[in-house]
Amino acid sequence: SKHQEQKEAFLKACTLARRTAETFLKYANRSLQFYHVNSTTVNSESRVKSILEKLLAQETQVLEYWTQRKKRLDQCQQFVLFERSAKQAIEWIHDTGEAYLSSRKNKLCSSREESELLLREHNEFKSTAKETRERVKLLIQLADTLVEKGHAHASSIKQWVATVDYRYKDFSQRMELYRSNLEKSLGLPGIIQQQDDNNLSSSNSSNNSSNSSLNASRSISSVNSSSGISSAGSYPSVITVGGGVSPVPGAGMGGDGGSGPCSTSSGTGTTGSSSGGSVLEYRHSDPSLETKLNAAAAGSGAVGAVQKEINEEKRKSARKKEFIMAELLQTERTYVKDLETCINVFLRELKSGHQVPPNLLGKEHILFANIEDIFQFHEKIFLRELEKYETMPEDVGHCFVTWATKFDMYVHYCQNKPQSMDYMVQHGGTYFEEVQRKHKLEHSLPAYLIKPVQRITKYQLLLKDLQSCCDEGQGEIKDGLEVMLNVPKKANDVMHLSLLEQCDMPIENLGDVVLQDSFLVWDTKQILIKKGRERHVFLFELYILFSKEVKDTNGTVKYIYKNKLLTSDFGVTEHIEGDECKFAIWTGRAPILSDIRIVLKANSLETKQLWVKRMREVMQETYFSGTSFSLLKSPAKVSGKNLGQRLSKDIDDTLNDNDQDGSSLASFGSGNTTDSEK
Repeated sequence: SKHQEQKEAFLKACTLARRTAETFLKYANRSLQFYHVNSTTVNSESRVKSILEKLLAQETQVLEYWTQRKKRLDQCQQFVLFERSAKQAIEWIHDTGEAYLSSRKNKLCSSREESELLLREHNEFKSTAKETRERVKLLIQLADTLVEKGHAHASSIKQWVATVDYRYKDFSQRMELYRSNLEKSLGLPGIIQQQDDNNLSSSNSSNNSSNSSLNASRSISSVNSSSGISSAGSYPSVITVGGGVSPVPGAGMGGDGGSGPCSTSSGTGTTGSSSGGSVLEYRHSDPSLETKLNAAAAGSGAVGAVQKEINEEKRKSARKKEFIMAELLQTERTYVKDLETCINVFLRELKSGHQVPPNLLGKEHILFANIEDIFQFHEKIFLRELEKYETMPEDVGHCFVTWATKFDMYVHYCQNKPQSMDYMVQHGGTYFEEVQRKHKLEHSLPAYLIKPVQRITKYQLLLKDLQSCCDEGQGEIKDGLEVMLNVPKKANDVMHLSLLEQCDMPIENLGDVVLQDSFLVWDTKQILIKKGRERHVFLFELYILFSKEVKDTNGTVKYIYKNKLLTSDFGVTEHIEGDECKFAIWTGRAPILSDIRIVLKANSLETKQLWVKRMREVMQETYFSGTSFSLLKSPAKVSGKNLGQRLSKDIDDTLNDNDQDGSSLASFGSGNTTDSEK
């Protein structure tokens, strides 16, 4: 809809502004690593951060206001559709039902055969009237759900349902009176079969009222998600009946009594009565209400069948989104309570120092890391933000994108998790088990400490499910999922980066880690050597860095720095003949004339394609951002010749290992290599 499109455009614009500001701050901070801080720079950063805070506050206000207006709009749409269907039901009674009774009002039966014929015609007509009877029944049940939900048009809905209920009862009773007279003329027992029609008012009185809330949500979902109760129905969209339909019981509903067709005098039909104030008090919705209502609205024929199928798919999709969102909120509340229990019991007991083993004293930061920060974020911010999207699950991805930077605290938590578990096993003993028994907790401390890791995985699963039932490009579900997928990736990257040693410059000056993985690597002279070197490679925003994996006497893995290249100074050759998993990076004007050329072999084609794609993105970003390393390295200018000499020296010095293939990397300056390997 127009309103939905405008809201999505607004949210995406907020995301764009936020990401632009984050990019500005990133490059501003990077520049400050190489230049002196001045008041102008600090003031600019402060202004950007202030604008971001203002943007978040105004965005929240807009979303709250939009949600209120959307609820009002949905209720208005529900009432319009409900009113239209009520008018259509009354129109059928007036144009078809009353016309049928009027045509047989004073008709005399001359023979038994004619009476039998009239009775058969009556039974056939009653079968055709069954659809209207079912629609009236569903309308009354739908009205019940809307009123129970505190609908803004509850009083008008009550009036309309009383009108339809009254009008149909009156018509039904005169129909049965006509049938009774026919049966009497044939000598049959005059049994008035009103059970089905009486069920219109009383069949649900024995239902368990506890099901009302569930059925209410289904009924409202039916109206809200479908294109209209009668948009493709078999009835025309009639607004007036006999000069106007009044939603007041008894107004314009007077009808001639259903006289016996085989009698010489007419009788007055009994008219049912209904109270507008109490007509809804004893009705409960049917679990299959939305399906039946959509089926009744769809009508018959090919167009009706297609519309019915579309409405059914929309209904299923809307219900699935509601269930996923409900699960997200429910599990988030449970998660917050679990974190609170962990902190108030285990962490508090440890901080108290009472009967705490000496090796555990003061080790809260090792065992619990930053779990308190995670709890504060979820309790005071994220849970409340998620609740704002309860009625618009397709937009909940924006919530994850907005607070993406806060989830970086999980990176530290995940990185610390192995150390926490090892320390607990070595020094915890039975202390935490005793604390668990003391407070009668269901779960152990390890079960609580793993919950933050499990929560990230749960977010991923729920967002994937939500993405599957949303239209492509709708909302920011995909972006939110990417935020959650990046959390464990960042944690893994940081863990590997912490193993890097002997780097010739501060790690923070390399830029953010983009990718890291292990490769087989060949230099220019090694092209004809089948066996490559195993290297662990880090792709940063500013550098690609090569390291060698080693193990110390304790079996601990470390990465020893070997060399690095600037992302702004090399190109990429994606395809190497003879092996689909190989690619090459080179410096200079062209691959064949390159000063330095390194061939890498990934462990799979997918890994190679990912690296080539991300390297090109980094190179492009570096180029267009204007952050050439020669400018960032120092305020002094660095000539291209000196830069080339420095790079060559780095490679010659650091990759000349004293092992079986240690002498092959001194020839990176050779430019006689092609992209073919025989």
